[in-house]
Amino acid sequence: MCAATLALTACACLVCAWRMTETLALHSVHGRATLLEYTADFGTFRMAHQFTRKLTAHIQLAIAARRSSRVEHLRDEMREHFRLKEAGVLSQEEYEASKARILAQHAPPPQRVAGAMGPAARAAF
Repeated sequence: MCAATLALTACACLVCAWRMTETLALHSVHGRATLLEYTADFGTFRMAHQFTRKLTAHIQLAIAARRSSRVEHLRDEMREHFRLKEAGVLSQEEYEASKARILAQHAPPPQRVAGAMGPAARAAF
């Protein structure tokens, strides 16, 4: 009985290890659109270490080349998401959702009207 339980446990562990996968996903900065998603067997990314180093270097270069102006950055990001939608990488729903997130991220803070009173200030009078 104990040997059978031990054998079943060992088989279950082997099946779990065989079925295990790893996923690498890259998302846009503000739109959170999925740009790349790759799922592979456990250990595949360890073998692809050289690729991930080069990818990291290119991402760092892109971050360094990013526009310093908030308006230019917003325009570039919106153009890139539109290009991804046109290329078929993003669906219409994903594009609209990412566009809303980008615009919300870059929206100016609400401005207060001079002389306007909040409810607490009105109650004091």
